[in-house]
Amino acid sequence: MRETTPLSRQLCRAGPGFCVKDFCVKRRWDFRKSTIPVWRRNTRRRNTQQGLRLEGNTELWAGLGYAYAVSGQAGEAHKVLDALKDISTHRYVAPYNVAVVYAGLGNKDAAFAWLDRAYADRSYLLAVYLNTDERLDSLRSDNRFQEIRRRMKLP
Repeated sequence: MRETTPLSRQLCRAGPGFCVKDFCVKRRWDFRKSTIPVWRRNTRRRNTQQGLRLEGNTELWAGLGYAYAVSGQAGEAHKVLDALKDISTHRYVAPYNVAVVYAGLGNKDAAFAWLDRAYADRSYLLAVYLNTDERLDSLRSDNRFQEIRRRMKLP
């Protein structure tokens, strides 16, 4: 059994099913799926907002921005994008995370621009999640998505 950090325990007390990446990967991915019922998505979004006050994890920011975008709160999603860009002035922010928010907003051109940036940065997130991340489903039919997969030599 893995030992949890105090921060992980705090975040897990934030609400049911909410855990940070290092503590409980399966439950974290439940939050990211846009197919979960709206009331559960709203609960998870509130829990994530609590977690962001405790930790400046940009993957959590991206998940929150995506949740705002797919629930019709584009203004809030743009605030998250602004926050990610602000964080990037003093700390590395994976371009993949910004692309996810743009994908949720339906802005394919911006999403692909950030995915290309992630490719140029050799982001591990791109290699690990490009084929499996459901948040990018709206981009899969585009030829640019297939081109990124081809350049990365992904199946």
